[in-house]
Amino acid sequence: MRNKINFLIIIVSAGILFNSCASIKDNKQRNIFVKQFIGSEGITNSLQSFYDDKTITIYDENKVLVKENGTFHTLSQTINILTSRPTSNNYLMIKNFTLNQNLACLTFLTSDKEKGIVFYLKRKDNKEGWQIANMFKQNTR
Repeated sequence: MRNKINFLIIIVSAGILFNSCASIKDNKQRNIFVKQFIGSEGITNSLQSFYDDKTITIYDENKVLVKENGTFHTLSQTINILTSRPTSNNYLMIKNFTLNQNLACLTFLTSDKEKGIVFYLKRKDNKEGWQIANMFKQNTR
């Protein structure tokens, strides 16, 4: 009986360890993706086309892209990713985010919910950067 309990404790501990390691890897992959996504001039220019400000504000209500507020700087723009609703009416909100090993999809909606933009990004292997595979803008109504 004691051996069964010890075996069960070892199995549960191993499961917790593997789960936490997978979570750390997911967070690391997400952070790499965010830095490369924000660092892409084509993506930031596409996002800026919705609002003429030098600062792009992204509302991440469900914390799918970042867990806490963050500010990122590129050569020509500043990108604020907020987890609480922005006070201004000029922002993009994340509606969907899917990140796989070599494929990502990110869907944005304008604050007035009139327009959306979808990015599909891919990479050849884990060592290469994310590149835009497809991007399209669409009116929602």
